[in-house]
Amino acid sequence: GEVDLVLDERDDDQPVPRTTGIAVHVLRRDPYHLIAPLTVARSLRRPGALRGQRWIAAPEGTACCAAMLRLARRGRFEPDVAHICKEFPSVLALVAAGEGVAIIPELALADVRAAEPCAIDGLGARSLLAIQRSSRRGTEPAVDAVVSALRRMPWSPGNG
Repeated sequence: GEVDLVLDERDDDQPVPRTTGIAVHVLRRDPYHLIAPLTVARSLRRPGALRGQRWIAAPEGTACCAAMLRLARRGRFEPDVAHICKEFPSVLALVAAGEGVAIIPELALADVRAAEPCAIDGLGARSLLAIQRSSRRGTEPAVDAVVSALRRMPWSPGNG
């Protein structure tokens, strides 16, 4: 019933868990990008321009879904969700096929070919977290070593 380490993501608007017995480490802040089919990407410069676009959405409760809903509130539109997709390569393939627009984190941008990031400011970011147990004696040295290695990783698009 014990877990040594959890890797999680949180949207900018989702609070980072703060609980006794839990240590939370931010590994990386990962900015969001709006991606769209090449045929419409250049016309999407502000949130209101997204009204009427079809969306490839992330599942409810995920950081990317929270970012999409925040952008929709800002642009005063209801997202027309055509697909719900968990995996970023699948999201990118659907966007490239012209099925809609999507919000993805920067680390997932490596495979963008027939889609293009749009120049919309203020999309926010997700934080990648390492969450570990702690006690009166502190955290476990072996888990600390893993967290330290994760912090030193060469984060780049495609390694997410």
